[in-house]
Amino acid sequence: MKKQLFYSLIVVFLGISVIAQDNALDFDGSNDYVNVGPQAGLVMSATLTIEAWVFPEGAGSGGAQGGIIVNKEGEYEIARFANGYVGWAFANVNPGWFWHETPAFLPLNQWSHVAVTYQSGIAKTYLNGELVETYNGSGNIGDINGSTNDFRIGGRQALSHYFNGRIDDVEIWNIVRTESQIRENVYREHPSPATEAGLVAYYKFNETSGTNVTDHSASGFNGTMINMDPATDRVASTAPNPYESIAFGFWQNNATWNTGQLAPVHPWARVNIKSGVTVDSQEEALEVVIDAGQTLTIEPASSLTVSGDMINNAGAAGLVLQSDAGGNGSLIEYSGAEATVQRYFSGNDPAWHLTGSPVTGALSEVFTGMYLQEYDETTGLYTEIIPTNVPLIPMKGYAVYSNLSAFNTVTFTGNLNTGAVTASLTAVNPYGWNLLSNPYASSIDWDAVTLPSGVNNAVYYLEASTGNFLSYNGGLGGGSRYIPPMQGFFVSANASATMVFDNTVRTHTGANNFYKSELTNYLVIKAEGNGFSDRTYIRFDAGATPDFDGQSDAYKIIAGDNDDLPQIYTQAGAENLSINVLPDQTSVNLGFEAGVSGIYTLSLDEIEDIGTVTLEDLTDGTLTDLNAGNYSFSYESGDDPYRFVLHFAPLSLSGKTTAGLVKVYSAEKDINVNIPENITGEVSVFSITGQLITTAPFSGSGIQKIAMDGRSGHFIVRVVSDRQAFSEKVFVR
Repeated sequence: MKKQLFYSLIVVFLGISVIAQDNALDFDGSNDYVNVGPQAGLVMSATLTIEAWVFPEGAGSGGAQGGIIVNKEGEYEIARFANGYVGWAFANVNPGWFWHETPAFLPLNQWSHVAVTYQSGIAKTYLNGELVETYNGSGNIGDINGSTNDFRIGGRQALSHYFNGRIDDVEIWNIVRTESQIRENVYREHPSPATEAGLVAYYKFNETSGTNVTDHSASGFNGTMINMDPATDRVASTAPNPYESIAFGFWQNNATWNTGQLAPVHPWARVNIKSGVTVDSQEEALEVVIDAGQTLTIEPASSLTVSGDMINNAGAAGLVLQSDAGGNGSLIEYSGAEATVQRYFSGNDPAWHLTGSPVTGALSEVFTGMYLQEYDETTGLYTEIIPTNVPLIPMKGYAVYSNLSAFNTVTFTGNLNTGAVTASLTAVNPYGWNLLSNPYASSIDWDAVTLPSGVNNAVYYLEASTGNFLSYNGGLGGGSRYIPPMQGFFVSANASATMVFDNTVRTHTGANNFYKSELTNYLVIKAEGNGFSDRTYIRFDAGATPDFDGQSDAYKIIAGDNDDLPQIYTQAGAENLSINVLPDQTSVNLGFEAGVSGIYTLSLDEIEDIGTVTLEDLTDGTLTDLNAGNYSFSYESGDDPYRFVLHFAPLSLSGKTTAGLVKVYSAEKDINVNIPENITGEVSVFSITGQLITTAPFSGSGIQKIAMDGRSGHFIVRVVSDRQAFSEKVFVR
């Protein structure tokens, strides 16, 4: 790592200390330059890459062409024009030895990295690792004047064309560097320049005395400072190799970082925390190093992604992820850095929470003052954890009880969990409930998790504010697709399995908010009362089954800690479901229960691509169009929960119905379907609970008679033709 202000490496040799500083050269824009001479190894033909860090302090002496950054006279050159834009010239066929102005702008008194690659006429210009222009020229690089062949930095041989400002880390390659290669090293010195393939000249300018400029590549093309004073023109470099924080402050504030660096904004940035930094936004970096005694803090609802190494030389106190009622600080990193991670727990009543540890080595003592329990699927029981030295297993879920009317903040310290984390699931009891947790310091995208065979797709959360269980499966449910950091959850297994999470499932999305996918053909029914609410989710899919399907449905977990909570669900066979994906049927049983008697309300909370939704109360036969209004009812604790049936128009095959053409009515204890047009299709009769009674095909026109064999009551008749479909309710005496 380089470019750490005042950083020095002391090498002791024969009792003499030699200090190698991080320097740059300061060119006066009048006659300063570095001369390397006419080196044959710097003659290029089809391929070339030039890179340099520059800190302009003035226009330079070349008129409109400003100041030269690098020049191989009569062959190739780049400059900062007087208007601030990068220009280049190549002695090729097109455009020939003429200046070309690029869109890359280099501000005054600010460090910028410029790179130009060349391949048989195609010139690409990069600014701070970003491609800003591709020029489609032609021809290899030649030489317009064989008598002027010097390679110079900060000036040129043929004209008075000098750079005004600082230059650092000049690189010349005889290959075309890719964007990813440029980004990999733009914010650091090359760690092994003498062995870098294609690197033919590399000038760090770190010498502390004399006029010699060392080439750190294997070529040894050393240069000489001309018209420059080593005492004043060798200056401490603040080029961001890497970025360095020099004042306590926020990541995105320019004043936090070294002179001329501005704030790191690219995901390929390398960062050294030399003074405390706080992340209060969404940031990315390739590498982060925290110096001893310093602290990097990630505030709630903020995030940092480190795609390379994260090196914490300050211990657990040097990396802090905060948490409050607004959410958690979120971190994605791959090194397993040591950290302090906070987890806020509200003081709701009921105040049970499901959680887990984001670090390795945490002990149960972190929950001192709170009740801590673990759940055993094989017994179906919670057991209290009393000792303070019980290891908290990553990915295992725990139940904790927060003190009433007060919030608690638990602090975990240790190495962050990263990479593959596994948990063994059992399926001894019915439903196979296993309590897991998010083991990472960021969210998990549940839709990105590969579930093992024997594990149903739904995930179940305990909502601390109500004591209700929320579910999520395939875009439906009151729970979240994104499992926040340290969030515990249940999954249902019907066979023993090993669950594996890895880095590919991590995301910052949802660390503080819930999100749902965009879906079609669904509706949501809400139950309200006593200041609480619950929802059940129904969706139609032609490939679904009427019974429970672990790929798309979710069980309803009846919450037992809040009697005031109304709870609503649908039925699929013998199962109660919070999420029910159905084939195209016309009704479904709706269950309701609550712990206390009172007045409750059912309403249509959401609806998409579904027509009329009718609620039937079986206690008195009341029918309510939920599209038009809500239904309030009196409930006595202990009432039959299956008192409601939900009826809905099935999905139309073409967006229209044949209701104006086909007539359905009862006659002599049978059902008649009058088909006035010559159409082909099928008639199906369902009970009011959705059970299929009979199906008959039809073709042509006329009256189709459906024998009910003595059955009476309300029935749903569905007519599906080769054109459209519709359903109608009919009463048979």
